[in-house]
Amino acid sequence: MTNLSTFQPFLIGSGTTKTGFFQYLESWVKPEDAFDTLEDAYINRGQIWKREGQTLLGVLKYCSDEVVGFGTGASGAYSGTMNTHLTILAGSVVLKTINAGGTIETYTDNGAQVLTGSEGSAGTINYTTGAWTITSVVTMALVNGSPIMMDYTYTPSSATGQNKNKSVAALGTGAATRAGTFTKNLPMTAGSVIMTARQSNGTETYTDNGANVLTGSAGGTGTINYTTGAWFIDPAGAATIVNNSPITISFTGPSTTLTIMGINQWNNEANNTFTLCVEDCRRMSTYDINTQTFDPVCTVNETLFITPNASNGSVVSFDNGSTGITPTFPLIAPLSITMTLVNTLSGATVETWQDNGMGTINAPTATYLASGKVDYTTGRFEISLVPTVDPAPTTWQSGWAINVSLTLQNDYFSGDQSNLFNWTNWEPSTNRIVTSAANAEDPTQFQQGFLYLTNNVDPITLFNGTDLSRPAFAVKQANLGLGKNEITKALDVKTFASRLLIVRPTTTISNGNPDPQSIRWSAQFQPTNTVSDIPGSGGELSAATSDWIQSTKFLKDFIVVSMQNSTWTFRFTGSAFAPFQFFRLNATKNCSAPYGSIEFDDMITAMGSKGLTYCDGNATERYDLKIFDQFEDINATSFTQCFGQRFDALNQSWMLYPDSVSNATLSTKVLLYNYMEDSWAIFNMPLSCLGLGFGVRDNTWADMTFPWEEASSPWNSYLEQKESLRLLGGDFAGQVLQLNDGADDNGTPVIMNILTKKYNPYAKDGLRANFGYLDVYYTVNPEVTLTFNFFVDNNSNAVALTQNIALVGTTGADYGWQRIFVNIQASQLQWQIVDNGLTSFRILGQILWAREAGRITQ
Repeated sequence: MTNLSTFQPFLIGSGTTKTGFFQYLESWVKPEDAFDTLEDAYINRGQIWKREGQTLLGVLKYCSDEVVGFGTGASGAYSGTMNTHLTILAGSVVLKTINAGGTIETYTDNGAQVLTGSEGSAGTINYTTGAWTITSVVTMALVNGSPIMMDYTYTPSSATGQNKNKSVAALGTGAATRAGTFTKNLPMTAGSVIMTARQSNGTETYTDNGANVLTGSAGGTGTINYTTGAWFIDPAGAATIVNNSPITISFTGPSTTLTIMGINQWNNEANNTFTLCVEDCRRMSTYDINTQTFDPVCTVNETLFITPNASNGSVVSFDNGSTGITPTFPLIAPLSITMTLVNTLSGATVETWQDNGMGTINAPTATYLASGKVDYTTGRFEISLVPTVDPAPTTWQSGWAINVSLTLQNDYFSGDQSNLFNWTNWEPSTNRIVTSAANAEDPTQFQQGFLYLTNNVDPITLFNGTDLSRPAFAVKQANLGLGKNEITKALDVKTFASRLLIVRPTTTISNGNPDPQSIRWSAQFQPTNTVSDIPGSGGELSAATSDWIQSTKFLKDFIVVSMQNSTWTFRFTGSAFAPFQFFRLNATKNCSAPYGSIEFDDMITAMGSKGLTYCDGNATERYDLKIFDQFEDINATSFTQCFGQRFDALNQSWMLYPDSVSNATLSTKVLLYNYMEDSWAIFNMPLSCLGLGFGVRDNTWADMTFPWEEASSPWNSYLEQKESLRLLGGDFAGQVLQLNDGADDNGTPVIMNILTKKYNPYAKDGLRANFGYLDVYYTVNPEVTLTFNFFVDNNSNAVALTQNIALVGTTGADYGWQRIFVNIQASQLQWQIVDNGLTSFRILGQILWAREAGRITQ
C-alpha cells in the first residue's frame, strides 16, 4: 500500500503561474509554470483563466437606391417589383419620380407598407415581395424614360441576393444600340446578369444565358463579358433606346464581400462623444446606442469645386473626370443630387441645382449655372458657370464653393479580404463644408470633425457623423480646388504636426503606381491641400531604400516606419519647408504584416516572417523569445491578413493570424500577449479584424444566464459597466462581435486545451519520481467539468490515466479544491486539461505530490 505521508508537495510555479505558453526550451527543462500548449485560456495575475466567449453586437445594414421602373410619358398609376434584396426593412422605403414639369415627388414609407407622396399621391410597398404601386394625383405625366427610384434598407447577411447589386450602367443615346463596360464588383457570376432599358418599343429586359449571351424580352440581343464587365445590347427591329434614359445592370458578384474590414470610432469633437463605425468590403454602418443596431451610411455631402478668380467674361467650366482623373464616388443614384453654390464668406447659399434623373443638372431659376451634367455610373460632374449675371453686373467670386449632396446607389468600397482599413480622426478649422445652415462667424458649426478612412484600394474617404465625402487631393497647384483627385489611394493616414500624412500613396502623376517609400503631407491645418509644388504648402519625402513601407505607428513624438526589411523613424524637424525627415534604425528585421503592428507606450511591435519584433526608437529586436518558433505557424503567404490590437483593460495585445498547419488564407487564430506579465497564449478564434467600442449600458440581473456565483468577474468589474472600453471583433460573415463576453463564441462552445510541461522534480539528481496525486485549486463553478489526461515519460500520444473533476465547492467560498490520485512512477509526468465547454472559470493553482523512485535508466 502506498504511504502518502512520504510524498513531498511541489507548488507549481511557486504558487503563481506567469510564464504561460513557452517554446524556447525543451519541455522537461522549461520553467515550472510553463505550458507546451495554452489554447483558449490565458495567464492573468498569476492564474489560469479560461477565456470568455463572444456575443453578437450586431450585423451591418445596407441601403440601396435603384431604378425600379420608368416613366412612360403618362400620368396616373405605376407598379412593379423590387426583388434585388428582400426582405425590406419596414419604414425604410423612399420612392421618387419626376414629371414633365420638373417636379420631383417623394413617397415615404410609414412603416405599415403605405407610401405617401409629397405632392399628395399615394402608394404601397410589400416588404416581403418587393411589390410596389403608386398612383399620382399630379396630372402632369412622368417623363418618358425617366427613372422611378426606390431607396430602401435591408440586412445583407440575411437578405436574398446577398452578393447582388443593381446599378445604372449607362444612359441611352437615342440610338439603336448601346455598349459600355461596368467595372464594379467583378467578376460577374455566369447566368446572373440582367439588363433593363427603356426603348421606343417599351421597357425591355435582357437576361443572361450563362454563356455570355443576353436575350431580350422583346426580341433584342446582347452580350456580356463576366470578367471585364463589357456589355452590348441591340433592341429588335427599328427600336431605339430612349435618349438619356438610365440602362440598368444587375448581377451576382464575389461571395466574400461581407467580411468586416474595419472597426473604428468617429469622434464628434463638438461634444467629445464617439460613434462606432464598421466597414466591410463594400460599405459602412454606424452603431445606434439607442436602438442598439447598426444603421447604413449611403449619403454624400462634399465640396466638389472651389471657384478660382472671377470670370474674365467667358464661361468657366469644372470637370472632376477629365483625362487622367478618376471621380471619387461612382454609382450615384439618379434624382438624389442637390448642388449648391455657396458664398463661403457669408455662408449663404447663392443658388441650388438638382439632377433630373437623366444626367442633366438643372435649376428652376438658374442665373450662375450655364450647364451641368452628371455621369451616374462614373460619378463625373461637368459644371459650367456663366461669366456675369443679369440684370445686375455681378459675378461669382473667387473661393466660392460648389457643394453636392447625393445618395449612392449601392457599394462605395471595392476592396477584397486583404484590404483592411487604417484610420484617424481630425478636425482642423479649415476642413469645412459651408452650407446655408452654417454661419462662417460661428466656429461651433465646424467642430464636429472627420473620420479619415483608407483601405489602399479606394480613394481616402471621410465621415462626419452623417455623410461621406472624398476630397480631391491635388498634388499640382494647377489642380487645387478643381475637383481633380490626384491621390487615388493610400496604405495609411495619420495626423502629425498639424498636417495630414498620407502613407504609401498611389498618384496619377506616378501613372497609377504606388510610391512604396513615400509619405505625403498636407499644408499645416489644411488637410486637403496636398499640393507639393508650392513652397510651405504640402510636400513629399521618400526614404532612401528600395523597401516598401508596411506600417506606420506613433511612438511618443515620432513615427516608427516598419518596412519589408528595415526599420526607420519619421521625425518632425520644425522647418516649414522641410518639416519631416527619415532616419534608418535597422536593416535586418522585417515587417510582413501591414495591419499587425501595435502601439505601446514605450515600443512599437511588428509581425514579420523572421519573428515578432519591437522598436523602442533606438533599436529593433525580437520580443518573442518565449515563443521563439511561433511565427512559423503564421502562413507565410497570408501575412496581409494579420491584424494587431492593444486592449489595456486586460493588459493584452491580440494578433490575428492565419495558421500554417491548415494552410489558412484567412485569420484563424489569435496570438495573445499579456504585456504586463510577459506571457503568451493561443485562442482558436477566426476573426478578420479587431477594434474598440464603448459599452452602451450596464449589465443587469436580467442579462445573467447563469447564477452570479458562477460569474468569472466581480459585479463591479470595469468590463460590466456602461461606457467601458470593449474589445470588438469582425468576422467573415458580416457580424460584429463583442469579445471577452459570454460563455461561448456566439453559440459555438469554447473548449480550453492546456498541456503542461514535463515534470520530474528529481531529474536533476538522475532519479525517477513516484507521482502520488495532484491538488487543483479553482473558482467554484459546478457546471464545469475538467478532464485531466496524464502522459508519462516521453510519450505524449498514449494516455496513461484520465480523471474528471467537477468544480464543486461551498457556494460563496473564495475557492474550491480537489485531489486527483495519480499513483504513477515515471521519468516524466505531463498532463492535459480540457473542459466541457459550458462556461469560463479560473484555475488558481496546482500542487504536485511526488517522491523519489530510483535512477533513470532510459
